[in-house]
Amino acid sequence: MPRLDHEKYDFLWKVDNISFLFTSYWLHGLYRKIDCFIACKGSDWSFYIEKEERARLSKQGLKLFEEELKPFKKEMGVVLAEADKLFPEIEACDPRTFSDERLADAFKQLVVFAQRLWELFFHTEYFNHDLVQEKAETLGIIGNEYLTSSPKEVIQSKERYERCKLSLHSTPEAIKKHAKKYSFIKYNESGPTLTPQMLTEELATITSPEKIIDEIDAKHDAVIAKRKEHPLATAIREMAELKFIVRSYINKLWFGNNLMKRYLDEIQKRTGIQNFDNYDWHEVLRALKGEKVDVPKRDVYVWGKFNDWEPVIGEEARPLVDQIMSIKPGQTTMTGMIGNRGTYTGTVKIIPFDVEADLPSLIAEMKQGQVLVTGSTGPEMIKACHKAGAIVTEEGGICSHAAIVSRELGIPCVIRTEIATRILKDGDRVEVDAERGIVRKL
Repeated sequence: MPRLDHEKYDFLWKVDNISFLFTSYWLHGLYRKIDCFIACKGSDWSFYIEKEERARLSKQGLKLFEEELKPFKKEMGVVLAEADKLFPEIEACDPRTFSDERLADAFKQLVVFAQRLWELFFHTEYFNHDLVQEKAETLGIIGNEYLTSSPKEVIQSKERYERCKLSLHSTPEAIKKHAKKYSFIKYNESGPTLTPQMLTEELATITSPEKIIDEIDAKHDAVIAKRKEHPLATAIREMAELKFIVRSYINKLWFGNNLMKRYLDEIQKRTGIQNFDNYDWHEVLRALKGEKVDVPKRDVYVWGKFNDWEPVIGEEARPLVDQIMSIKPGQTTMTGMIGNRGTYTGTVKIIPFDVEADLPSLIAEMKQGQVLVTGSTGPEMIKACHKAGAIVTEEGGICSHAAIVSRELGIPCVIRTEIATRILKDGDRVEVDAERGIVRKL
C-alpha cells in the first residue's frame, strides 16, 4: 500500500453510516484538488486534511470573508435558483414512467447538481476559516457582543416571524412571494418544498401570532442594542447564514426520504440489486445499462490524494484505519475550541451525526437541559439545540452551526473535541467548561 503519514493530517469530522456511494459523488471537484483522505471502517467514516493544505486554504478563506463575499453570494443565488426549479420537478415526477435512458440521465443530472452544491458548501467548511478565527481574536471581535445574530437574521426564526405577520395580513401575492423565498425551509425535517397552497393551510393553524411577533421583536431589539459592529464580524454572521441555507438544500439530497433515493429506489427495482451502498455512482449507471459490474467489498477503506484517488480497500486498509481511528483507553477528558462561553453540568444525550439516524425520535427522547453531544449540529438538529443545556461537538469553527446557535441561545458550547461521541454515552454526567474548552466526564 502507498505510504500515508497520517500524523501530517488534521481530523476534520466523523459521520456515521456514510455509504461508499455517497462518498463517490461527494468526493469531487474542490475536495479532489486538496490533499485530504477519508478513512472508513463499517459505520465509522472520518475525513482528514493535510496540515499545510489547511493553512493554504485558510488564507483563501480570509480573503473570501474580507473581499469576495459579495460575488460568492451572487454565485450561490444562481445555483440555489436552479435548485428551486429542479427539486419540485423531481418531487412531482414518477420515475416508474421513465425509460432506462431517461432514468439514467435524471440520476446523473441530480448527482452533478449535488456536486455543484457541495462545491458551494466547500467554502463554508470550517477548515477554511482558521485565519478568520485568529484575526477575529486579534481584533477582539470574538465575543457575543459582535457575533450574536438577532432572531430576525437567523433563517428559521426570521421565516417564523414573517409567517406570523403574514397570518395577520395575507394576500395571494404575498403568500406566493413568501413560499418562493423560503421554499427550502422544510428540507431540514425531510419535508417537501414549501408551496403557496401548503403555506395557506399552515397560516390558518398559527395561534397567538401577535405574541410571537412581540417576542421576536423584543429579542431582536435586545441583541441590536448590545451588539458592536465590525466588517469582519458582519461577514462571519453572514457566512453562518449562507452555510445554513446551502446545508438545507443538501439535506434534501441526503437525509430521510431524499431526492436521490427516488431515483435509486427505481434503479434497484429494474436491476434487481437490493442495495447500492457499496457502489460508485458510475457503477450504478453501468448496472442500469445492463452491464455486469463486479463490485468489491468496501466496508473498510482509505481514499485520498496519497494514492492518486484510488481507494485502498479491505484487509490492506484495515491496519491503517485502526491506527488512524485509535483513541487512548480510559480517556475521560476532552479538549476542544470554545463555541460559546459558559459552564454547565448535566447528563449526556448523544445524537449521532448519522445519515441513517431517526433524528425526530432521538430528539423527542432528549430531555430539556441535557448536554447535546454529537459529531456536528446542523439545521436538522435545531430542535435538539433548543432543548440543550450545553452543546459538545467533534468538529466545527467560528461559523459552525453549533457555535452560532449556542450564541443565539446563550448556552455553553465546546466544539472540535474530535472524540466526544466515542468517549461518552447517554446518561453520563459531564462538566462542560466552555471558558477553557474542556469537557470532563464526572
